[in-house]
Amino acid sequence: MMITTPPRRLLCTTRNDHDINDRLSLLENGVKVLEDNQAAAAAGGAKPKGLYGYMQKYGLPFVFWYGLLYVGGGIAWFLIFEYDYVSYDYVHNKLSSLGLEKYIRDIDPTLGKLGIAIAVNEISEVIRLPFALATIAPLVKWVKRIRRV
Repeated sequence: MMITTPPRRLLCTTRNDHDINDRLSLLENGVKVLEDNQAAAAAGGAKPKGLYGYMQKYGLPFVFWYGLLYVGGGIAWFLIFEYDYVSYDYVHNKLSSLGLEKYIRDIDPTLGKLGIAIAVNEISEVIRLPFALATIAPLVKWVKRIRRV
């Protein structure tokens, strides 16, 4: 709350200015306005909008949901490479053609798959964050509905 100096008419004490009753009523009205503003702010007031307001509303559920998507995506990418849905040899040859042969020739294939899965998981962040933001509200409603039953 910003503190300001009282208006000049409240500070004057000469006979030409307001008498003490007028000054007192002006001060009481000012206090009432400040109390009303403070009560409105305490009752909720204006809620933040945008991403900040969204995070205030869905904070902990969003963190849990996003973490689940992140870890699940990493495990899924590793399993995709481990069970050869996408061949590790194909990815290895592509990386070699980019001039990375000296870095990847001595890497164990399982660790190579893990490294590529981590890299692809980070690249998929562009899709994961908007997906998490779009699905958290319906997910929270669904969980609340299930908990009531």
